Amino acid sequence: FGNGDMAVGCWDATGAREWIRHVYSGGNDLPIAIDADSDGSTFVVAAFPGWTSMDPQVFSSYHDLMILKLDPSGQPLWAKFADSSFNFYGQDVIVGPDHHVFVCA
Repeated sequence: FGNGDMAVGCWDATGAREWIRHVYSGGNDLPIAIDADSDGSTFVVAAFPGWTSMDPQVFSSYHDLMILKLDPSGQPLWAKFADSSFNFYGQDVIVGPDHHVFVCA
């Protein structure tokens, strides 16, 4: 876990840590927003200036906006990227009751 990397964690109602996951990249990570669905999955919107890795997976080369889905135990399920030449930075993420994920950039 280096300088500028990101962590995502979950604590229960008593304050006991359930899990924490580190996200590594080639630069300073910028977590933007987080939401959860009714099944307990977590969705994170972040900006990454380089490659992105969440052990043991490497998700991408250079991308500016990432949506990451973690299962209820914090394991990564998928990551999606903006793939644009523009500097898209997410501002918010909301998961609807039908499990659609909405991101404002």
